[in-house]
Amino acid sequence: MLTDTQCRAARPRETAYKLAGGGGLVLEVKPNGVKAWRYRFKLTTNGVTKGSMFAIGDDAVAPRGETPEQAKARRDGGSFTLAEARDERMRARDLVKLPAGCGAVRQRALAGRAGVRERRHRERHHLERLPATADLSGGAANPVRSERASRGVRRR
Repeated sequence: MLTDTQCRAARPRETAYKLAGGGGLVLEVKPNGVKAWRYRFKLTTNGVTKGSMFAIGDDAVAPRGETPEQAKARRDGGSFTLAEARDERMRARDLVKLPAGCGAVRQRALAGRAGVRERRHRERHHLERLPATADLSGGAANPVRSERASRGVRRR
């Protein structure tokens, strides 16, 4: 079982490595120093078992005196402590257990995270001039993609 001290003491190496947290929870430590929480799981479909990973978020150390509002803002930003990552693992586990035809339910459950990704992208690339409603996900609002779709052209 992974401890908070082990999470904080994990240092980057030449190659990425993983620390098992129990119950499929994994802390992935990358060479650039990023620590990310992952949920490893296996799905069996038609007798074929495949392993996969569900990205939970980044590792974080909760500062002393953090208010509940600050903690919620940190979690909404995709950063979780060990205890919070364990709770998120249970949510991910429930999502993974949904039948294969429930992709829409999964998408709705993860919809809040898309906004977080866009906000991070704007901050990382200094795109504060973009309106908050700008679609950076390459969705239907993307004119190139929409034009291809109207012609029935698929990217390979």
